[in-house]
Amino acid sequence: MLFKLDFTFTPDVLINYRNPIITLGSCFAESVAQKLIENRFTVVSNPNGILYNPISIANVFNQSSNHEDSDLIYYNDLWHSWNHHGRFSNPNKEAVLSKIHEEKSLFDNALQTEGTSIAITFGTATTYSYSGEVVANCHKLPASKFKQERLHVNDIVKRFDAILEKFKSNKFIFTVSPVRYTKYGLIENNRNKATLLIAVDELVSNHTNASYFPSYEIVNDELRDYRFFERDLIHPNQLAIDYVWERFVETFLDDETKAMLDEWKRVSSLLGHKILNENTAASERFSLKRQHALEDFEKNFFRESL
Repeated sequence: MLFKLDFTFTPDVLINYRNPIITLGSCFAESVAQKLIENRFTVVSNPNGILYNPISIANVFNQSSNHEDSDLIYYNDLWHSWNHHGRFSNPNKEAVLSKIHEEKSLFDNALQTEGTSIAITFGTATTYSYSGEVVANCHKLPASKFKQERLHVNDIVKRFDAILEKFKSNKFIFTVSPVRYTKYGLIENNRNKATLLIAVDELVSNHTNASYFPSYEIVNDELRDYRFFERDLIHPNQLAIDYVWERFVETFLDDETKAMLDEWKRVSSLLGHKILNENTAASERFSLKRQHALEDFEKNFFRESL
C-alpha cells in the first residue's frame, strides 16, 4: 500500500565539503544554510540578507563593492538599503555601510575561490519597485510608494543567463521555496511558483553549470501533508527541513563528503553528551575519548586546514 509519492532525480553536479558554498534567497535558503553550517561546511549565507525575488538575488552578483551614502534611505529613525534586508538597517549610517561592505567582501572572496558552489532559492516572482527600481525590501514604507508586479519568465532567464555565463566555472544549484505566499491568495501563489519553476527549467536546460534541486516538489508533493508544516500551515517545520536535507545529502554530496557527515554525526553526538559527575574516573575517561575523537576527525577530514 502506498502512502506517499516517491520520485528520484539525478544531479548534474556533486559537492565536496572542502569547497565553499554560497546560499542566496528566501528564508528557506537560510534553513538549508544552517544545516550546512552545522555539518562543517564553509558557508557564505545571504550576504544581502534574506531575498525573495530573482531580480534582487541577481543584483547581489552585480552590485558595486563601494556602497555609497546615496544608496541609502532614512526612514523611521533608521538608515536602510534598498538592496538589503532589514537586518542591515541601523540608526548609524556608517554602521550600515560597514556591514554591507563586510558581507560583500565575504561574498566576493567565496565567489572567486575555486570550486565554490552557489545554491539559489527563489521565493516569489512578485516584485516591488520604487522609482522604477526593484527593491529587495520595502522597509515598512507605505505600500502606495511601490509598484507591485509579477515577473515574466524571460525577465528571470535573461538576468541569470548572463550570470551563469559570467561564472561558468562555478556550480549553480537552483531551487524554488516550498513556502506558500498566501498574502497573494493561493491561486496567485501557484501562478507565482509556476513562473519560477519554468524559469529555472530554462536555465538548467541552457547551462551545463546549473542544476535543479526539487525542494518545492519534495515538500508539496512527496511529503504533501500539513503535519510537515508549522502552525501557520505555510512554513515547513523542522521535520520537513530535516527530510529535505537528507534528500539533498543523498543527491548532491560526493562519497567523501557523505563519509565526513557520518563521522561528524558520531563525533558531534559525543560532544553533545552532558557529563553529570565531572570529578570521577569514568568522566575523565569519557572526556579523553571525546577529545581524541574530535582530534582524529579534524586530522582525517580537515588536515589541510590544521
